[in-house]
Amino acid sequence: MPSRFFQYGIFALALWVIGAPAVFAAPDCQQSPQTHIWTFPQQPQPGAPLEVLAVATDTAIDQLTMIDPGGEQMPLRSIASAGPPWSRHATLFRPSAGIYRLEALRGGQIVACTEVDVGGAAAQQSSGEWDLATEALYSVWIEKLFDAPPEEALSFNSLAPSLRDPERNLLFNALGADEERRLPATPDCADLPYFLRSYFAWKMGLPVGYRACNRGSRNRPPSCEVQTIDRRFVGDAAPLSSFRELSRRIMTRYIPAVGAPV
Repeated sequence: MPSRFFQYGIFALALWVIGAPAVFAAPDCQQSPQTHIWTFPQQPQPGAPLEVLAVATDTAIDQLTMIDPGGEQMPLRSIASAGPPWSRHATLFRPSAGIYRLEALRGGQIVACTEVDVGGAAAQQSSGEWDLATEALYSVWIEKLFDAPPEEALSFNSLAPSLRDPERNLLFNALGADEERRLPATPDCADLPYFLRSYFAWKMGLPVGYRACNRGSRNRPPSCEVQTIDRRFVGDAAPLSSFRELSRRIMTRYIPAVGAPV
């Protein structure tokens, strides 16, 4: 007869296996502080494009490679952008169901690695805070959103055409709800940076900070109230209505706080 300690151990192991998540990253497959690999949409589906974006804050990335669910390893055709931050962007146009391992290489060495389950559960990619990796991604996203040759005078009547263009918007349909089609995006010049920062926070599950401010008068300077940190986007993907309500509040009643995550 096995000992009671052994029986308890087997029972605990069974509970751990039953309650464990379906995807396990190999111990050697980790992101690095300076280089991070992002994938979009958050819940990739078989046969639908999967965007892969590696962003580095220290120096350029040489190559992206992939190991597919069948174990075959291959380089990915990718497009590099100059930095800082530096990035490489690739697209898997018709991935099959299963776990893909994605690696960013520099000098033949792996500097970042992640695994994505195509057809599996949605994964929260960000830390839920404005850290170095998310700030670097924000910079790359903005650069791509308004990218054009120096000789081209790029102009849009509103922000909507740029956000609804999957070639420009790396976060297009990142939540998998066809959210851009129903998104009014007409901020004026003063509201534009606040709208973009809030939009990015919504897509990436990040907090938004702002202060209620007045404009002052000829007799007194402007003043602001205590900062509010709104975490409605952190955790599960927030619906479009949640973003619309918060962005409208910020643009019509508030001025973002200096240094706050907006």
